[in-house]
Amino acid sequence: MNYNLVIYVKYHHKIRAVFKAHFYSTITDHISELRMLRTKKLIINKDIMIKEIAIECGYEYVQNFTRHLRKSPEYHRKP
Repeated sequence: MNYNLVIYVKYHHKIRAVFKAHFYSTITDHISELRMLRTKKLIINKDIMIKEIAIECGYEYVQNFTRHLRKSPEYHRKP
């Protein structure tokens, strides 16, 4: 068995548990929250295209970004 895999499996759950105890959320939820905070700052600038905001916030696919936006109406652009 690969030694690196053993180390990963051994500490993977520990890291997740420590993170959740410290931040009160999962790593995935925390990253998503950070992305949405960045979105909130960028989306008020109407000169920046949605695609550019998606890339800036770490989304590989614009579709995933827009799906996330639809779930959070407070991040919609004002006309």
